[in-house]
Amino acid sequence: MTSAPTEVAAVRTFLIADVRGYTAFTQQHGDEAAARLAGRFAEIAQEGVEACGGELLELRGDEALCVFMSARNALRAATELADAFSEATVDDPALPLGVGFGLDAGEAVPVAGGYRGGALNLAARLCSKAGPGEVLASDGVIHLASTMDGMSYEPTEPFEMKGLSEPVRAVRVQPARTRTTKGSRKSDLANADLPPELDLVSPFVGRQKELRWLRWSWRRARHGHGRAVFVIGAPGMGRTRLTAELAREASQDGASVTYIGCAGPTDGAIGGLEGAASLEGPALIIVDDLSEKIQRGREAFELLLRGAQAREVLVVATCEEPLARWVKDLTEQFDPDGIARRRLEPLSAHEVVELATLYAGASPTDLPLSDLMEDTGGSPELLHAYVIDWAVGHVSDRLNASATRAGAQRSGLHAAEADLAVTVAEIELARERARIHGMEAGRTTAGAPRSATMCPFKGLATFDPTDADLFFGREQLIAEMVARSVGARFLGVVGPSGSGKSSAVRAGLMPALASGALPGSQEWSQRLIRPGPHPMAELGRAAGEGGRSILVIDQFEETFTACTDEDERAAFVQAITADAEDRVVVAALRADFYGRCAGYPSLARLFGMTHVLVGPMDEQELRRAIELPARRAGLRVEPSLVEALVGEVADEPGGLPLLSTTLLELWQRRDGRMLTMERYRETGGVRAAVARLAEDAYARLSPQQQIVARAMLLRLAGTEIGDAAMGRRVPLGELDVDHDPDAAEVLTVLADARMLTVSEGSVEVAHDALLREWPRLRRWLEEDVDGRRLHHHLMEAAREWTAGGEDPADLYRGARLATAMDWTSQHTVELNERERAFLEQSREASQAEIDRTRRMNRRLKGSLVGVAVFLVVALVGASLALQHRDGGRVQTIGRTSRGGDGSGTIGPASTRGADPR
Repeated sequence: MTSAPTEVAAVRTFLIADVRGYTAFTQQHGDEAAARLAGRFAEIAQEGVEACGGELLELRGDEALCVFMSARNALRAATELADAFSEATVDDPALPLGVGFGLDAGEAVPVAGGYRGGALNLAARLCSKAGPGEVLASDGVIHLASTMDGMSYEPTEPFEMKGLSEPVRAVRVQPARTRTTKGSRKSDLANADLPPELDLVSPFVGRQKELRWLRWSWRRARHGHGRAVFVIGAPGMGRTRLTAELAREASQDGASVTYIGCAGPTDGAIGGLEGAASLEGPALIIVDDLSEKIQRGREAFELLLRGAQAREVLVVATCEEPLARWVKDLTEQFDPDGIARRRLEPLSAHEVVELATLYAGASPTDLPLSDLMEDTGGSPELLHAYVIDWAVGHVSDRLNASATRAGAQRSGLHAAEADLAVTVAEIELARERARIHGMEAGRTTAGAPRSATMCPFKGLATFDPTDADLFFGREQLIAEMVARSVGARFLGVVGPSGSGKSSAVRAGLMPALASGALPGSQEWSQRLIRPGPHPMAELGRAAGEGGRSILVIDQFEETFTACTDEDERAAFVQAITADAEDRVVVAALRADFYGRCAGYPSLARLFGMTHVLVGPMDEQELRRAIELPARRAGLRVEPSLVEALVGEVADEPGGLPLLSTTLLELWQRRDGRMLTMERYRETGGVRAAVARLAEDAYARLSPQQQIVARAMLLRLAGTEIGDAAMGRRVPLGELDVDHDPDAAEVLTVLADARMLTVSEGSVEVAHDALLREWPRLRRWLEEDVDGRRLHHHLMEAAREWTAGGEDPADLYRGARLATAMDWTSQHTVELNERERAFLEQSREASQAEIDRTRRMNRRLKGSLVGVAVFLVVALVGASLALQHRDGGRVQTIGRTSRGGDGSGTIGPASTRGADPR
């Protein structure tokens, strides 16, 4: 690391520091450990030298060459660095930093990026004589520095040095009071939480030298050398943003961080100053915006500064130029040498380009740099606003060009789509950074905290378009969906359950198009439906008034599962696949139903032509999905917790609902604004998150309400079990919440726990993962599969009966009624009012039919008896008539016989007498 001096020959003080035993360390521990040791040495050396007004000219692994214009500052840097290296060794004994120092002063000439002169040579020779932690200075340095408070000078024996005729006299410099070297410690009061006023994520560019100065001040303070420093600058120079960067690092060190804003109510600021004076370290106290307004708090502020020097406390005060008189007096009183204050200058042109690159996502080629510098004067606050406007416009122009090319070249689509997807991702990134900057810049200087009472995590629920500001991690997928929408009339979004496809479409694609991700897409009307049992009716309700539109069909698999009418299904498929120049249809489909589309050629052709596969999120995407929603809500997530969550969910099929549920649970158990690893360990991890959430909600219900909850959840589940289980969407009226207080309370508790989703008069399980991951519910589903199928048929029958005007022809009868009545005798609580009425009407109708049959049978029986009697009488009469007729015939024959021969018999003679022959 070199810097090209521009000064002419002058008296300068040179400091050379060298790590003792570096070669032996390298031989014993290897090059990698040696590189870490050298890196730590360089970091501390640069911070300490610059903090004391010096310049680090050159680093050679284990050696540092530094120059100072002031001998006093050079001695101060050497003694403080000696302390700092010793303390760093205590902190991490594996990287021992036993450093010796040599100093000499004299005239030196700047040459080729360095210096030439005898003072440089002697400083190197003294350094070679110094032991670990020892500072050796020449008489010339001591003469220039004179007496310094807090330092003692001890002459050494003269050193014989090769090439010098006379022995060299040197002085050992050390603190006047011996200090016990100790490592830094964690504060017992610290919770690693940052005040919201300092929890900023807008891009931070430049200010690296000032940040190193603050890091050095904090390094010394947390090791027991408390102090106060002052950051001075004009309005908009980024004083608070600079201190926020230090605050983040101090928080990671385990320190307590306190923010006292002086631009708000004076009494509150003074109270904060008084309270901070009693804080134990290690602690970082930011006093923001010292001005004339807070002069009444001078005594409290002065007390805070004096107390910090005796504790492990760093006070950073930011002051607006011109300094208030009382502030100027205090800075000169506590910092007579000017080492403890820094004035912030405007950003350089190079830093402006760096800022533009961060916002635009690529190195800018047409940045109006001269205009920006002239208009803003290098003020970071103004530059952020200007660069944001430029970046969004710049990427929008590129987006329009990419979209036009992709639309015109559908035949060679892959290259154009890839370029368009990258551009969409860049504009979304630019807009996201703009939102973050706007959110942070819009805060008052008093720093009203962002509320951490709003939960940014959805649990099992799906993200909706209104949740776009909390939806992170799927930027690349969103960009791909937007790119595939160009020039297409149909887009399939296919992914397994739990992959986040619905959320990506609802909270990603739709808001992106609404914000103008494609040329003119902000003017498109948007409609969102789910097929449900009657997809044509849903489609009719989504009909618009013309103009270009996007129709999003979520849960497209319901076309095959919820809709049981094949004619309606076919009509729905025909309607959404028909040519329509002014409409784009987006269908989100569960992957295991992809094959069902093959039965409808027009649908299969469109899915095959243009679809996006939703795969698992990579580790970086998962980190964004965890950290950024939390930040939006004013929360922070411990880095170790982020890594633990990513480790459990990465490459886990269907893991997103489990992750979101875990984050919801951690939010419920948060410590202030912090989601912690400790709470995560208490919960037991991601895999059981859904079960814990469900059991906690279930336990809040009374025994009677738990019975109602079981019935409600079984009603909302399909007939499948295991991994194939799917939820059902049912009208709110089916749950009898208007008539049953227990049902209403159960719905409220389960919806508040994000287990159920209530929207537009319907209710459903928030995610199918609930049916798979909650053991209690799985057990319920597996207990009576046939009974649930019967109940589902009963639900549909009761619904159709009601829809048909309670037509008696739709009622159950016979064996179906008997089976239903037999099942419901043990499951009455699972029926709603309509189903009970349906069964009661079915029973009454069946009973009425039985009664009519009985009456008819009785009438028929009476008729049959009458007929039988009539027949008997008729038969008797007929029999008597026959008998009477036969008796008369006998009498006639008898008379005839007597009239012939008097014998009274009929014989042949009489017959023969009749013979015509």
